[in-house]
Amino acid sequence: MPDEFSYSGIGYDTLTDLSHPEDEIIIAKQIYFSRNIDNIEVDGNSKIYVSIDSNGKISEAYSAYRDVDDRVSVNEVIELGEAVDKVLNSKGFIAVEENADKVVLENVEIIYWEDSAEFSTNSTIQPVYKITGKSYQGENIIGEFEAIESAVR
Repeated sequence: MPDEFSYSGIGYDTLTDLSHPEDEIIIAKQIYFSRNIDNIEVDGNSKIYVSIDSNGKISEAYSAYRDVDDRVSVNEVIELGEAVDKVLNSKGFIAVEENADKVVLENVEIIYWEDSAEFSTNSTIQPVYKITGKSYQGENIIGEFEAIESAVR
């Protein structure tokens, strides 16, 4: 296990008989490991997990991360206000319910972003603003809002 990864949680694969949902059977567990650099979360596709079947045997091990060749050179940091303006103009990554007509931003943090998708040749990790909050339809909360916007030019 690379030093930058640490335990982050457990997920379950279950088998459920819809006529008896209380008899749900766990058929596998996934143990997830997340990446941190300098105690800062790395988001994106970077992850490691191990699946363990109901017999206690490892059934799958998955790893998607890249070694860091270079860190992005920070020539000019984008001010938070500019990053929020980009989010409001649908730039960068945004996850919000389709029928939302309002979002309320509740938290902004700087994290790292890594793209380890199979087709990517990117070998850098860059700082980004992670902006989160609630999404609304009228006055009703209908879900969570998340946006990722680069923190550097």
